Amino acid sequence: MKKDKHPVEILIHKFTKTFGLPFQEVLPSSIIEQVLIDIGLKYKNRIYNPIVIVWSFLSQVLDADHSCKNAVSKIIAHLAEKDLKTPSQNTSAYCQARKNLPELLFKKLLDISSKNLENIVDKKHLWRQMFLFFIKYPFTISYLRRDIIRSYKRGTL
Repeated sequence: MKKDKHPVEILIHKFTKTFGLPFQEVLPSSIIEQVLIDIGLKYKNRIYNPIVIVWSFLSQVLDADHSCKNAVSKIIAHLAEKDLKTPSQNTSAYCQARKNLPELLFKKLLDISSKNLENIVDKKHLWRQMFLFFIKYPFTISYLRRDIIRSYKRGTL
């Protein structure tokens, strides 16, 4: 009897085995652009712009192959699919562009994404009428809202 895959496994498979940059489906460029404006990050619209880097970096982190070479190959596939100019397979420009992205960008994107998730979650899945986001597979992502953390520290949960 074959065991069904856990929903997290299914999502990870989708985001790591998909052709191109699958995060563009769940994290639209408009959201990333707004965060870039909010944090005052200006950029030139080049192949390795912050939007493409965010999408590819998220795929890179989840993929079993964390290499920059794999990330660049996904960018090349994404651009080729759209009939746009593709870069060389040299990873230097990608790594430099990724290094230049501020951590604040990812923090704000996480905040926005988690709030969007809160809006679509059925209220019956709340823990003590609060949102809790925790995934452990094979890595750990945790998200606790600040108000939950404060309540927990005060012992009011």
